[in-house]
Amino acid sequence: MRTLRTARSTGWCRRAALGLLLAAAGCAPGVPPGPLPTVRLEAAPGTFVDVLPAGAELSVTARGVRLRGLPVATAGELALVRGRERLPLRPGADGGIDLALAPGQWRLEGSGHLEEARLVTKGPGRLVLLVLVDTLRDDHLTPALMPQTLAALGGARRFLDTRANASWTLPSLASLMSSRSPLALTAPDGTLIGLAADVPALAAVFREAGFATAAFSANGTLREANGFGRGFARFAGTGAVEAPPTDAAELLAAAERWLAAHRDEDRFVWIHLMEPHEPLRDHEGRGRVAVAARIVAGRDRAPTPEEAETFRALYAGEVRYLDRHLGPFLAALEPGATVALTADHGEMLGEETAWGHGTTVFDPVIRVPLLLAGPGIPAGDDPAPAALLDLAPTLLARAGLSLPGAEGFDLLTAPPPPTRVRLAATFSVGPLRWVWQRGDRTVIAHFSPQPGLAPESQVALHERHPLPAGWRVFDHRGTAVGLGAEALTGELLADVAAAFAADAGRLAPGIQLLATGLAPGEALAVEVTGEPEIVQLLATSTTRVERRDATLALSWPQGEPLVLAALAGRVRPAGPGWATGRDAPPALQVPGRALWRNRRDAAAQHPQDEVLAHLRALGYLR
Repeated sequence: MRTLRTARSTGWCRRAALGLLLAAAGCAPGVPPGPLPTVRLEAAPGTFVDVLPAGAELSVTARGVRLRGLPVATAGELALVRGRERLPLRPGADGGIDLALAPGQWRLEGSGHLEEARLVTKGPGRLVLLVLVDTLRDDHLTPALMPQTLAALGGARRFLDTRANASWTLPSLASLMSSRSPLALTAPDGTLIGLAADVPALAAVFREAGFATAAFSANGTLREANGFGRGFARFAGTGAVEAPPTDAAELLAAAERWLAAHRDEDRFVWIHLMEPHEPLRDHEGRGRVAVAARIVAGRDRAPTPEEAETFRALYAGEVRYLDRHLGPFLAALEPGATVALTADHGEMLGEETAWGHGTTVFDPVIRVPLLLAGPGIPAGDDPAPAALLDLAPTLLARAGLSLPGAEGFDLLTAPPPPTRVRLAATFSVGPLRWVWQRGDRTVIAHFSPQPGLAPESQVALHERHPLPAGWRVFDHRGTAVGLGAEALTGELLADVAAAFAADAGRLAPGIQLLATGLAPGEALAVEVTGEPEIVQLLATSTTRVERRDATLALSWPQGEPLVLAALAGRVRPAGPGWATGRDAPPALQVPGRALWRNRRDAAAQHPQDEVLAHLRALGYLR
């Protein structure tokens, strides 16, 4: 039996929402503050405070108001008292309370507190639901494998060409929730395991607008500690990161109970299901066991034909099992709900000799399903070039809201043009692997380790038999049409270089050096003062570094179509032909070279040590 843990607040002093002040600042977790102010809860739907401690006084100013929340009694029982009237706070089947309150002064008595305290009146009760199926390939959301789910979303709009912005969960979800490129959130050493506290996030915008918010996650790496719980009044997930993920049946049942307890309220809910992520189970009872993904994804060896067949069969079986639970859940939703169904990434099932996810950015692991259903959303297929970072602006726009700093499009009212460029990346196996896609062309770069010239986490490849470094060009069918520098020339190289400069050029702070069309042995030379530090170096072959007096020269014996280096220190161009910019890349030439400064704070996110330790234990980070 997979287990579900419900995360509860531990402190008395947390941020009040919608202008409601609860307690004085500076109180310690678990310790009641000093004199408590009167808390005036107005009758507007959705108003709430995070924690209402025993002893607090409430001033209710309207009729027809209900108080809802989650009572936590450390001894005895909690009750609301007004004169001789006493209303015990006894949790119902869903763990919450729902009390009608007459206008007047009430006081919370007992030993404990009330979490997620809010007053509700009968309002519009809008529901925005994000269902994310971890590791679901787009080509597996079919009538044969997921008939009940597709039937429940029969009036949905299906985006036929949707790309994840990363090929494993943590950077993909950070990008989705913030509507920003993963490399805009990634530390210079390639680490991105959380969402920074100062980055605006999807759930936080909904909550600040008065929505009740909840997350139900079966993925143990998505935790409050690394920022994915921000904005969610209720964050329910698996316990230890290493624990088996919560089964879909149990997770969906928990979400159903929460939805029932928050009827008549505006709600935003995120459900993150782990079928068909490994460990793959044999739901047909035939005793089949899949080869461990760490073996085949880490390329320790290729699977045998029997292992490959079993892995694909069990993956499909997990999708069918999920459908048996997800389909009825979606079918039972209230009319008028806005629903998005998607995946954080896909899964390689032997294409390009690759398995699993996180190690590559090939099409099967980047292409994901996306269905949108709800009031005013037209049904049918949509060929627009969509990306997961479009989801936050699209969902928020349905409620008349917006996300500051969003890079994505509202797919329904301001869709992207057919010429849109979409990018994705992964750092999980060492050096950067990056993909550019526009129209019928896809360009993939696997960069090479640069010993001594890049952060340590990017120097060593974590695959026993790694895919070769270099550039690859594919057509719209996924067929390779070119390899190496000869495939990346002219206008295509110029377009790719401009996107790469804007994306990877903000990864590391310092002076950015970018060159296109370097011939074998041709040097990229700059004048430096003192001893510059090479903060980041991205090239598909090993770099040769020479220092002569004040000149630093970087060269590549085999030539390079596109390279990028970030240097800390005083740097200026050596020789003519340089395009320069201040805080953004200048216009790029092919062949050519450019120099500009990235002033961004390198601390893009601040993960907890606990999360880092867990992810290293799981093999996500090394």
